[in-house]
Amino acid sequence: MTREIDRENDRPMDELLLVLFRMTRRRFQAIAERNLLTFPQLIALRHLRQAGPVPMSDLTARLGTTPGALTGLVDRLQEAGFVARHPSQHDRRVIHLDLTPRAHEILTTIHSDWSHEVSQWLARLDPVEQLSLSKGLNALIDAEIPLGTQ
Repeated sequence: MTREIDRENDRPMDELLLVLFRMTRRRFQAIAERNLLTFPQLIALRHLRQAGPVPMSDLTARLGTTPGALTGLVDRLQEAGFVARHPSQHDRRVIHLDLTPRAHEILTTIHSDWSHEVSQWLARLDPVEQLSLSKGLNALIDAEIPLGTQ
């Protein structure tokens, strides 16, 4: 495995990405907790916002969890008033999940908190560094290799 070195800081690129991932996750998790959610609950809610009403099996696959674990997570989200379960009109065995208005409100708050957090973080960089970071991250996203094709 080739390890590219960031010459200025002399840290391998793979290490920098892991550090960035951990820092970002920690900050996002803290925002979730301030809003009385666990990190997995927040990820589930964000997926439901993006995908719309989905069968529980789709959310299980998306989150990479087991049906039993998802059932517990969804039970807690439903008890908190964030998720509604609806039987499929075509197959009574299939349960669809949808966000409630309360979930949309909390996700709006969390998005605002996250934007504020990122703005404060980026404010520590000068405009040239911000532009370089943006270009580099966009290039990295564009260069993604789909899983299983390496």
